[in-house]
Amino acid sequence: SELRGSLAPRLTPVRLPLDNMKISLYLRVFMAMACMLACRASMVEFGHSLRKYWNFDSNTTYFQHGSYGVTPKQVLAAAASYATIAETNPNQWMTSEDEGYRKYIGDARAALARIVNPPRGAQDIVLIENASGGINGILRSLGLEQGDVLLILSSAYEPFLNLYEWLEKTLSIDIVTVPLEWPLAGNQYVLDGWTKYAQQVAADPKYANKRKVAIMSHITSYPAVVMPVNEAVAIGRENGFTVIIDGAHCLGNVKIDLTEMDPDFYFANGHKWLYSARGSAFLYVKPQYQDANEPTVVDSIGDAFVDRFVYTGTRDYVPFVTINDAIKFRNKVLGGEDAIMAYNHQLATDGGAYLAKLWNTAVMAPPEMMQMSITSVALPIKEKNSTECNAAAAALKNMGMVVGGPSDAVADAGVPCFVRLCAQVYLDMDDFKKVGAIVTGTLSKLRA
Repeated sequence: SELRGSLAPRLTPVRLPLDNMKISLYLRVFMAMACMLACRASMVEFGHSLRKYWNFDSNTTYFQHGSYGVTPKQVLAAAASYATIAETNPNQWMTSEDEGYRKYIGDARAALARIVNPPRGAQDIVLIENASGGINGILRSLGLEQGDVLLILSSAYEPFLNLYEWLEKTLSIDIVTVPLEWPLAGNQYVLDGWTKYAQQVAADPKYANKRKVAIMSHITSYPAVVMPVNEAVAIGRENGFTVIIDGAHCLGNVKIDLTEMDPDFYFANGHKWLYSARGSAFLYVKPQYQDANEPTVVDSIGDAFVDRFVYTGTRDYVPFVTINDAIKFRNKVLGGEDAIMAYNHQLATDGGAYLAKLWNTAVMAPPEMMQMSITSVALPIKEKNSTECNAAAAALKNMGMVVGGPSDAVADAGVPCFVRLCAQVYLDMDDFKKVGAIVTGTLSKLRA
């Protein structure tokens, strides 16, 4: 009462003749100010100050987040906690719907569904170990037979190419490859080639009664560019293809909207860009394919698609569980998906432009294909000079970078020697400048 009395003179209400329109206006102004203050409070200073959340040693400038990811300390601590819970009662952890890992992965699937927007929500998403498991499981479940055909790009991920070649040898399926010349000219260039080869396959009488499968990376690996997957899905379907999109590099890197994209299959890793523990990924399967789709290890038998993926033998399910903790870390510590992607995309764009100008070379695709957290820049090396390319790769190895080409495989595809750099919240432009100086210095010494 004393407090109320002391404040009473300050809180004496003032009656204003406000109509509904003015009240609405004042409320909007108030809400805008409140939002601005909240946004300021949640702003994160990206760059080197965030290295404290990871376990990097002082000599590491890590640009290779896109290969294996780097799990933050908080997510690692959560993983250790789950492992301890599992060991206190292994039977409960492995079998209980309410106390074991099954409860947590249900939460993880729901959280992922909110991010990637599948048409029917979490019921169309299951958790798998990695993208390789995704593509292997899909192609096996499709029941490919002799004479069926795969349509792929020449930029396909090399381990996936190994799988396609194995299928070609063992099942006598056909592989039709859309060739790409680097640097790429743009989205339309890719779509023109994709359409041309899809139409040729569709018109070929020998494939009239055969299964036709089209596979495209949402983000290619080497060099890294964002492909026009929405349009590619539509083109594939128009020509009678089952369409698989490899999103290995996408979750936590670019926006994914499965409802808008409408692929038949889509998979993406969590451990690359989302910050979950290594060995965590998701697989989306369109409802019409779910009855036939099985995990790579068939252990659980059930009518429901999700049930068949819940238990795939005695293994460590903790990485799946950490998807929840990775998403919480991104939201609470780093300001959420939009803030993370905005910083990483801008850093990749600015860093790529800086290096291309410094070296008088080019980014490997136009801006419309580079809206992501990775940049790929041609090195200032004469075509097919493997000595210089290898020297640059050795100099940059400790910084965790992929330096590609020229080898016989990539030279055939017109890929020059390039460097792939992954922007991340713990890096800044000084790190890109360091890359530029190392390459320039290395090549100057080699050419002296």
